Amino acid sequence: MQRLRGSIYLREGAIRPSDLSADGRHHLGIDDQSWHLLLMDEKGSIGGCARYRVHPYSVRFKDLGVAASPLARSTEWALQFQMAVEAELRAARQMQLPYVEMGGWVMADRFRGTRKSLLSLLASYAFVRLIPGALAICPATERNQSAGILRRMGGHLLEVFGAVIPPYFDPRYGCNMQMLRFDARTAAALR
Repeated sequence: MQRLRGSIYLREGAIRPSDLSADGRHHLGIDDQSWHLLLMDEKGSIGGCARYRVHPYSVRFKDLGVAASPLARSTEWALQFQMAVEAELRAARQMQLPYVEMGGWVMADRFRGTRKSLLSLLASYAFVRLIPGALAICPATERNQSAGILRRMGGHLLEVFGAVIPPYFDPRYGCNMQMLRFDARTAAALR
């Protein structure tokens, strides 16, 4: 899974060769604290993956990975972003639902745009509903239309006081991102 993620991120310019281990893995510390949904082919080779870090409803903003995102450090949007996420966290606490950080979604070329790719997204909803249900956040890249696909699957841009938190540039991955929220209790509605 880490080799697949590393090879795709490297090819797309999202990471540098120095971000990989000697054996080509893109290992992040949060990998060890997360669930991973893997898409495998008939031969057992991994062709896609997504990461889910499940937090208890008592998690605080400062303990989330997104608290270190460029959006959280933005001079223009940091305060609004934190307020929007903290509103989500309050809702999770009130409903006693876990709060999930999703990320690391990659798909091998042979699966992009196929039915298996769609099935992996639907399996993601099924997984999160098993928790049972959750509120979730996902920094989604605009590269390869990932953010657009996730928005059609039920993701929404965060808002605070009626203001939408806009897409942002992430210099670490060299691309534009959208910070999306999900409510896994609702069915994924393809639009």
